[in-house]
Amino acid sequence: MAIPLGVHVVSPGGEVHTSGDHAYQYRYTLPPKPILYSSSKASGGYVDFDMRDGRNKCIKVPKSFISDPVRKFLDSPVWTAMNYGDIMLYAAAERSLNLTIDMIGRERFGKALETFRALKREAEEVCAPHITLPCSVEGILQQEKAKDNCFYKDMGCGNPCFNKFMANKTQSIGA
Repeated sequence: MAIPLGVHVVSPGGEVHTSGDHAYQYRYTLPPKPILYSSSKASGGYVDFDMRDGRNKCIKVPKSFISDPVRKFLDSPVWTAMNYGDIMLYAAAERSLNLTIDMIGRERFGKALETFRALKREAEEVCAPHITLPCSVEGILQQEKAKDNCFYKDMGCGNPCFNKFMANKTQSIGA
């Protein structure tokens, strides 16, 4: 069953707040399995890129860098005005997330979030060697190998391993 991966709150500065995933899981009493995920776009890795001519090519993901002129522009009132709608949307999502966490209880939520993060770290450790992305670590396209490992292109990669991990975890705790 396909379940949305929750709320990824991305700040105007580009930080991803994954506690939204856990709030979504907690609020709707979902098991962790539909929420566990792995990053497919890590700095220094490769990503499957759709070329304009219909071909696909593996492109290296550059290390994050913001030059001084770009930083100056991002800190300017011009950028703020151009992105005001997105900034308001981010503020609303952040407020909603905070209200949800307040409703659950910050201490209770914090403990549950740490448990979830530990489970996610363990799942990533176990599953990392078994995740096949559309691009190899050498930058070679391997879409056919990744087809059964990802939901779509490079999204949801590792789901077979995460499913097996959670099934084993559930059995071991007798749930």
